[in-house]
Amino acid sequence: MTNLFLSVGSKFPMDRLLDLTKSFLEANENFNCVAQTGESKHLPINMHCIKWLTQEKFRHHYSKADIILSHAGMGNILLAAELEKPIVIMPRVAEYGEHVNNHQTGTLT
Repeated sequence: MTNLFLSVGSKFPMDRLLDLTKSFLEANENFNCVAQTGESKHLPINMHCIKWLTQEKFRHHYSKADIILSHAGMGNILLAAELEKPIVIMPRVAEYGEHVNNHQTGTLT
């Protein structure tokens, strides 16, 4: 079983990332996912969803994961590098109500 940890951050919902992960898990039964969901509204039943985590618990889930799925926040990217975890990132997009601007798209380039 491959363990995923998904983080959408804490300030805005990011249902797109949760929905994509839900679809991935439906097609790949050998993956297990813990998700920090924040203000997201779509809470898939095929992953363990936690709205908020303390910094200690967040780091615990991060360290136990085989792969990190995350919004394109620099804190998550740097933590993945520190813990030598592979990370898949998706930028928040303002047009979807995921942030106030599209600065995370610059992280991808």
